[in-house]
Order: sequence, then C-alpha cells, then structure tokens
Amino acid sequence: MKSELKPRLLQNLTKAYPSYLKPNPEYQRGLTWTSAQRQGLIDSILRGYQLPIFYIHLEKNINPITESVETTSWIVDGQQRLAAIVDFCNNKFSLPDPSKAKSGTFVPMESNRIPSWAGKKFNDLELDDRDEILNHELLRGGSDRRKK
Repeated sequence: MKSELKPRLLQNLTKAYPSYLKPNPEYQRGLTWTSAQRQGLIDSILRGYQLPIFYIHLEKNINPITESVETTSWIVDGQQRLAAIVDFCNNKFSLPDPSKAKSGTFVPMESNRIPSWAGKKFNDLELDDRDEILNHELLRGGSDRRKK
C-alpha cells in the first residue's frame, strides 16, 4: 500500500463529500460532534489555524463489465471535520456570538476583539472570510490499493 501527502483546497473536499468522498462505516462511527465542536472548528479555520490531515483511502477495482479501473475514495479520518465544514458552508448552523451568549457558555472576550464572523452563517460572512474557508489549503494523506 502506497501513502502520500497531497495538498488540497478545502472547497475541493467539500464538493466531493459525501457523493464522491464516501464515509465508510468500517472506519467511521457516524457524526458525533457537538455544536460547540463544529463551531470551534470553523472559528479555527477563520483564524488561519492548520487543520489535522484528512486521510483518504483510494480503492481501485476492475469493473467486470467494462473492464475499466474505477476508483472509490473513502474517508478514513476527518469525517467529523469535513461534515461540519460542509454543513456550515450549506448554512446549517451559525458561529457563536459572545455578545449574545449566556453566562458561562462562551469564553469572554473584550468587545473590541469579537471577530467579524461572530454569530454569522456562511452566506452572511464577508467575502474574505468565505474565501478563507473555501481556499484553506490542507494536506491530505492517502493510500492507494488496487483490488482485482
């Protein structure tokens, strides 16, 4: 089995999930992240933090009818992160707004340090912030194995 790192833009992975980049129950336990974890991930991206590597398994099979090689891409590690990013880009949740948070539910911030994205959904973000998410470059680790 060969493994290599390939840089990818986050928007390419979000477009592929879950139609072309498929979760595999053998590797994944389903979606279990809390709202706070999902929001924290998006906040980290907007702050320019590097995300952990996404691991993708490429499985090549010979189609018995066409005799062509077909590749299935399975997400081995990163499903929680990718699902959160896809949901955010589809406006399924907003980021927390510390100025509206209940006491004890959000890390207090000085009012002059509240980020521009606080309380917003993806479509409400400034264009630069949307670009920060979609054009966030990350590394993807992968393996390539052919089955006959």
